[in-house]
Amino acid sequence: MNILQKKKIAFFLKSDELGYTDFSHVEDGNPGVGGSEYMVVLVAHLLNCRENNIDVVLYTLSDGIFPKNLCVKKIESLRKAIIDAEEEHCDYFAFKYKPFYIKDGSLDFFYLNVKLMPWCHNFASSHDLSFFAKNPNIFRIICVSKEQMESYIDHEAYKKSVYLYNAVNTACVKKYDVQNNPIENRKNVVTYIGSIIPEKGLHWIAEIWSDVLAKVPDAELHIIGSGRLYQRDAQLGRFGIAEKNYEDYLMKYFTHDGKVLPSVHFHGVMGEEKNEILLQTKVGIPNPSGKTETFGITAVEMQLMGCFITTIECVGYLDTVFNGFLYKRKQDFLKTVLKALETSPRDYRDVLKTIYERFSHTAVISQWENFVQDGTVPLNLDVKNINFKYKWAKCILYKLKNKFPILYRVLPSVLFLEEKYNGVKRRVDYLVNKRRRYL
Repeated sequence: MNILQKKKIAFFLKSDELGYTDFSHVEDGNPGVGGSEYMVVLVAHLLNCRENNIDVVLYTLSDGIFPKNLCVKKIESLRKAIIDAEEEHCDYFAFKYKPFYIKDGSLDFFYLNVKLMPWCHNFASSHDLSFFAKNPNIFRIICVSKEQMESYIDHEAYKKSVYLYNAVNTACVKKYDVQNNPIENRKNVVTYIGSIIPEKGLHWIAEIWSDVLAKVPDAELHIIGSGRLYQRDAQLGRFGIAEKNYEDYLMKYFTHDGKVLPSVHFHGVMGEEKNEILLQTKVGIPNPSGKTETFGITAVEMQLMGCFITTIECVGYLDTVFNGFLYKRKQDFLKTVLKALETSPRDYRDVLKTIYERFSHTAVISQWENFVQDGTVPLNLDVKNINFKYKWAKCILYKLKNKFPILYRVLPSVLFLEEKYNGVKRRVDYLVNKRRRYL
């Protein structure tokens, strides 16, 4: 009989901007917070309530309601949480990666027994990846998708990296009887879920909505989310939807004579009840611009509820969209939405099978348990989407650097070059636009 050694893992939740949140039934779905904050509490809870010889502690910056039996400690900062985890003899300490943790010295320790694991729900810069690669206290860099990890395959940090998919509650399939609500019986309902901030791309939908109505007059748009999803004290505009300047831009397209269009419905931040809307949705649009998407949990949730997905080809959606269209450019957005409204989707049972195998609570937590027990996780290293984002060049550099390790010091990663190029481009764009204002 194989007796597992007792292990202890700590998780850190930066909750100071969430307000007082009820996570007591987090296994049922997102209680209305950002996807990464939801995932921190969910994984901690699921690991804690299974018989796996793993002890779990959750450090949080603010009060809230958390699942029963989960050890929760309120603490002042990430650094103090790490010190406490060291004193409590934790084996691992997982925390959501944020750039300022490197800048403010939160991770500057001479030597630790507890193994630190930045959980990259967002993209890390080449500078920060180098910090993680060289820091002996950083044990693993946890990515949330295979494509995310491969996005820096030629960087030295890749050797310290693993990917563990986010977990999705699949109980909604039976609860809402999705299989008996096929997409062909649904009206032309389009739904967006996400924070209403520029990075999440709702304005892309706003800019084309009148064109959608011109082609599909009975189309409806349901918008679930708020400008306060990530920061509960954000100051919103007159309609209470987003920060004033962004809201003003959106409402140019979503209003007529000062009133919201009859085809547009704002629902604000929702928890599990959003599934009632998704059950009526034909086309789901998660983050149409793709910026910031490392996984795309909303895309998986939409597909679980039988929706057809339309969004951009990007790191997060290459791993998570099985029933939908991925477009390459903003210019193709309108055409793709219209095409999606008239398309017969893939067999729902095939989609469901794929989601169960990759993203169900059982599948993901089993991976986490194996990872916590021996520090490794089985990875599919078969590289696909080779033409996406210069991955072919990254793979060539990866092979060269593996053969001649000194090249890690000589040849920059493609990510580093992309950052330099984008920095110059932003500067040029700013100067050009500034000059045009005075012409």
